[in-house]
Amino acid sequence: LFHLKEFLKNMKMRNRIVLFYTLLGLSFLCKGQAEKYSSHIYSSTIKTLRANVDGNDRSYPAIELNSDAKIRIQFDDLVANSRNYSYQIIHCNYDWTTSNLFSADFMTGFNENTIHNFEYSVQTKIGYINYWVDLPNDDVQFKVSGNYVLRVIENGDREKTVLTACFVVYETLVGV
Repeated sequence: LFHLKEFLKNMKMRNRIVLFYTLLGLSFLCKGQAEKYSSHIYSSTIKTLRANVDGNDRSYPAIELNSDAKIRIQFDDLVANSRNYSYQIIHCNYDWTTSNLFSADFMTGFNENTIHNFEYSVQTKIGYINYWVDLPNDDVQFKVSGNYVLRVIENGDREKTVLTACFVVYETLVGV
């Protein structure tokens, strides 16, 4: 009977150890699977995602921090009726995974804003609406340089990501 009690006590301890290491391993596994962002369209009705410096359609989407330049992110929606799209700004690490910064640390303004800029197509075979966001704007100003993602969602539902668009805000720290 004594050996049985000792055996059960050891089994409880082993189960706790196994559970501890299993949870520890899962935490590393989850941490290793952080979402890595890229410019991507998630909706079948969205076409022609573009991100560039406003006024230069062929530019890389990168602006200097606190400059007058603006990033323009635009896309076409093949649904001919306007929809309620909003956007969020995400600050990323060097590898385009989400950083640990709070939105108040990397930007001023609100981090969920409605897209008000859109135009209906005119005299086209397929009707569409062109939406665009210029950054920084009256609602969003950047405080720090880094990799950023603009995430567009539909009807304020964070589970309905329509697209993500990557861009860079840099600061010149060293002259060449």
